[in-house]
Amino acid sequence: MRLHEEYIQRHNLSVPVVLYDDHSQIILRSRNKPYSWRVISTYWRSGGHQPGYFEISCKMPVHNGYHKGKMLEDIIRPRTVFWDSYEGCVLDLIDAQKPDFLAVSGDETPLASWGIFLLVYDRWIAANVPLEFYEFASQSLDESLSMEKRWASYNLALNCLKGTEVEDVYKYQIQPWSDSHSKWLEHLIND
Repeated sequence: MRLHEEYIQRHNLSVPVVLYDDHSQIILRSRNKPYSWRVISTYWRSGGHQPGYFEISCKMPVHNGYHKGKMLEDIIRPRTVFWDSYEGCVLDLIDAQKPDFLAVSGDETPLASWGIFLLVYDRWIAANVPLEFYEFASQSLDESLSMEKRWASYNLALNCLKGTEVEDVYKYQIQPWSDSHSKWLEHLIND
């Protein structure tokens, strides 16, 4: 816990906590539309001999993006934000997404990135995977099932992709999104 977080907690203050990390990211899921996602990212860019800045973006996965040549599309063009306006910019972005989206929890982030992969590679999957893949993929996304069952189905579906041209894309481009989950962004959106 950082000093300002401890102070806020100790004094029981009701204020949003924005962290100035080198990289923060969160995956959002629509409250109303199934399989509608957003990815919010912040990156600190060192300015060398100039002042550094944050780059803040909000993107959405593109359905069949594999065939369209891009996986993510900007909802809000990446913004260059200096440290003095960073907090306000983050809070404005969060407030704009809050009515329609929930942050995916850290435990569910890998399954959310999996859901995004299925959306982006939908057409490729339809043409190239065995029939049993569909049942496994469907169960991996079914929120009415236990997490244990969903994880087992996820692993079985992933096995169906072994040796395909998209296995590496998933492992090295999409799955790492789940490694950079920011708990503080989750709290800002869900609390």
